[in-house]
This record gives sequence, C-alpha cells and structure tokens, in this order.
Amino acid sequence: MGRIGSFLFGVVVGAAGLYGALNYHWVRADDGLHVVPKIASGLGEIYIDIREFELSDWHEHKSLAAAIVRAEKTELLNDAATDSLRNSLDSAIQTLSRS
Repeated sequence: MGRIGSFLFGVVVGAAGLYGALNYHWVRADDGLHVVPKIASGLGEIYIDIREFELSDWHEHKSLAAAIVRAEKTELLNDAATDSLRNSLDSAIQTLSRS
C-alpha cells in the first residue's frame, strides 16, 4: 500500500471513529462493553465506566441513563442500583457490628 492508500485508510478509520464517538455511548459494565445509541449527537460521554457507579453518579449522567432506558438495557441501571444498595447495607452492618 502506497502513501496515498495509507492516508486514505487513516481517513476512513478516523471518520468511522468519529462517527462512533458522536452517535454512541461506549459503556463498560461488569459483564463487558455495551454500545448504547446516544439520544443527542455530540462528543460528551463517549466512554463511561459504570462498574463503580452509585445512585448519585446517575444523577450526574442523566443523558446516559435516558439513553440506556431508551435502548432497553435497563439491567445496566439495575446492577448499579443493586450494588449501591448492597454497599450501603454492608457499611451499615459494619458500623453496627463495631458498636
């Protein structure tokens, strides 16, 4: 492949990457990587790791939560809520057992 071919290959790969960044959330969850279509096109919230998300984190990422609901992947939200509740209960139990 010559210089022009390499350049054109780079342009195609860059355009595909930009298209993916503009139109999709790339969400890292406990069960792997999920691709969720964005509600509004833009370069915000391209890659988000939700493995350590708590309920307060979802308040800061409302557009991501709405996109997940629209894509019918609500198990991603449920996992975060369950983990947050489990962590709160573990903390409460540890506090009570110390007393």
